[in-house]
Amino acid sequence: STMATASKTLADGIEGYAFSNNMEWFDFEVVNGGKGETGNDNDPRLIRSLLEKGRKGVYHALADADFYDEARSLTRSTCDMATGVMTMSFDKRKSKCRYTTIHLKDVLPICDEYKDVDSLIRLVYLTKKQAEAFFGEDTEMPQVIKDCAKPLEKFCFVNFVAPVVNWDFNIKGEGDYFSIWYYEKDTEKTLREERI
Repeated sequence: STMATASKTLADGIEGYAFSNNMEWFDFEVVNGGKGETGNDNDPRLIRSLLEKGRKGVYHALADADFYDEARSLTRSTCDMATGVMTMSFDKRKSKCRYTTIHLKDVLPICDEYKDVDSLIRLVYLTKKQAEAFFGEDTEMPQVIKDCAKPLEKFCFVNFVAPVVNWDFNIKGEGDYFSIWYYEKDTEKTLREERI
């Protein structure tokens, strides 16, 4: 149990000193010296007030979301395995960000020509009810999911996220990235395609 205890202690220390929800761990500042587009000095009190409101808004959004819970999992993964993966999405229904730390066995990062990760294939496990809520009632689910009578049985879905410029998919929208969802056992048919 020494390794597990050491992992938890290290994660506690990093979280406590780097990004605890009980401390202010980042701030905003003016980069161009407070000069506007015309080169005139802006009101420093107004700038400070806007930056303070923005900072408080971000802290509130992180506390309202599940960031701190997921960041701890990410920290442990990064400390234990020297890498970790966290994704962020926006929950339109609840109007808040959702953070998810993904186990390394369920993710395949893809690098660009500079060895920077720019694309991701991840496995997401959902029950029938979760899948119907996530994909929407009008999505044609695979028959095996439709016929499932076990409320806790989970099905594996594959999500591919990548920059639009790297792939020749004709997905309409404004975002710079696309997201495609498949059922693990039927990758010929997409369940959702969107630009993000």
